[in-house]
Amino acid sequence: LDVHYSLGGGQGAITGLAAAMRRAGGGRDREPRVRPRALLSRRALAAASGSGRRADPERQRAARTFRARSAVRGLMLSRLARSAEAVARRAVELVPDPQPSLQPTRYPVVLLHGFGALANLMQGGVLHREAMHLRAHGIWAYAPHANPYDTIQARSETWAGHLERAMEETGAEKLNLIGFSSGGLDARWLAQEMGWADRLASVVTVSTPHRGTALAEFVLERPDRLRTWAVGVMDFIGRAAYELVPPASEAALVELTRDSVCSRFHPDDTIPGVWCASYTAQAGKGTDAPITPTLAIPNRVLYAAEGVNDGIVPTAGGVWGEHLGRLDADHARQIGMRLLPGGGFDSRAFFLSICNRLRDRGL
Repeated sequence: LDVHYSLGGGQGAITGLAAAMRRAGGGRDREPRVRPRALLSRRALAAASGSGRRADPERQRAARTFRARSAVRGLMLSRLARSAEAVARRAVELVPDPQPSLQPTRYPVVLLHGFGALANLMQGGVLHREAMHLRAHGIWAYAPHANPYDTIQARSETWAGHLERAMEETGAEKLNLIGFSSGGLDARWLAQEMGWADRLASVVTVSTPHRGTALAEFVLERPDRLRTWAVGVMDFIGRAAYELVPPASEAALVELTRDSVCSRFHPDDTIPGVWCASYTAQAGKGTDAPITPTLAIPNRVLYAAEGVNDGIVPTAGGVWGEHLGRLDADHARQIGMRLLPGGGFDSRAFFLSICNRLRDRGL
């Protein structure tokens, strides 16, 4: 039986229904079975509640707002749950092979730093972090120090002692040298003037002024008082940085002028029997690569004299042997110095890539 309520006869319908059920059930009193409200038809529900009229528009809007807010809350909770799961995964996830892959070279690698105060601003010394990164990949890597404000010959003599110790420690017959900035000139001097050519497997230079740099001439041409002050500051830093050998900043600057470098090293002369290669770099004026603020003025001075450069070394003057590429990084970023964010240059990955080249060549 269907139960239909109305405002006027709802009670009578229930009474009649109850009597009919007593008769059908042998006279026993029974309560009428009424379907739950949720199961009633829409028509019956509307009739029972007396709300057959159209719902209040404000209630409809409230209902829609409630549903929308519920959907937004659900979406936010879902995203929060996914973010929490990602954070937890990073915190406790076990990477199957956490150690870096071993990429050893045949011969040890020695990194030679260049001229100037950059060597004094790095924790552990310039190129130290890069050498430790190479060691983490199974490469016998060294980044020793020489006085950053000394002549090519004096620095090369210091390097020679470090190279001897590296060969003795590793038992290697030859070494791979990677010279950064004027360290590349030191590597060439070791081979050319100090008899190291037969003990070198390769020499790779990075932003080395193989044709000199007008920046050295600019400093030397300043008025006497200014030049004396600048040289005095360099000597002071050199004595503080490396007590074993006294600095000779002005003589070192003279050696980096264009005339001096080209008179000692012919740009096209390589080392017989040794793989010789180079990287150049560019940044600042005339390029899209950012320049470290402390290099902004030298960058513009050098641009006016020799064009595109990395803040210290002219780009065109860095080519020697096989040219392996041009870096979009200034002189500081090439060795991992980043005073400001940006630039996107990873010095450790870069020096590892050089070692990968050496390994691919069997060196």
